[in-house]
Amino acid sequence: MSLALRSGCGLFGLLFLVLGVRWMFAPDAIAAESGIDLLNSLGTNTARGDIGGLFVGGALVIALGLARRRPEALRVMALVVGCVALGRSVGIVVDGFAMTSFVPFVVELVIIAVLIATARDFERSADDPSK
Repeated sequence: MSLALRSGCGLFGLLFLVLGVRWMFAPDAIAAESGIDLLNSLGTNTARGDIGGLFVGGALVIALGLARRRPEALRVMALVVGCVALGRSVGIVVDGFAMTSFVPFVVELVIIAVLIATARDFERSADDPSK
């Protein structure tokens, strides 16, 4: 199970990296795919920095957590993704349900579950030297 969990975390980290790089270097394209209008240079710069930077940072935290077997790094990312899911929940309540918002919400919940499960697996294997 631990290989599957680590692989899942690695894939989510890679997804974060790809999304971050796209937000940094092709913000118009990914913004259009995301339903976001970048109206001026401030909006584009904010998308590059805030969204792109957070995705790249998240990828690096996941990579650090996996490479160094640091469960706390994975829990930090679970908290960050949880805050994103909370914001999306507020949007669903305030703006109304839309499948286009619900699907990413479910993906975020899966990411949280995999990050937490991997962190727990790291802790169990640290307690049991045979793993």
